[in-house]
Amino acid sequence: MAAPPLEQHATAHLIARLAKRYAGRYDEPTIRRTVEDLERNYLAANIHTFVPLLVERDAKRILDAGPGR
Repeated sequence: MAAPPLEQHATAHLIARLAKRYAGRYDEPTIRRTVEDLERNYLAANIHTFVPLLVERDAKRILDAGPGR
């Protein structure tokens, strides 16, 4: 099940923001995989309005913790 177009747009912007924030620490493919893995947790959600916000929060937590933590 694919994410709605608006959510896809928000995800693209999220990946760009995170790539800028974590430049030099993580490459873009790693950030994209992290975001896409987290999005899968919300695919069955009835309401998708806040999914990008929740994914961003979770991604920052994971990326701030660093690899293997």
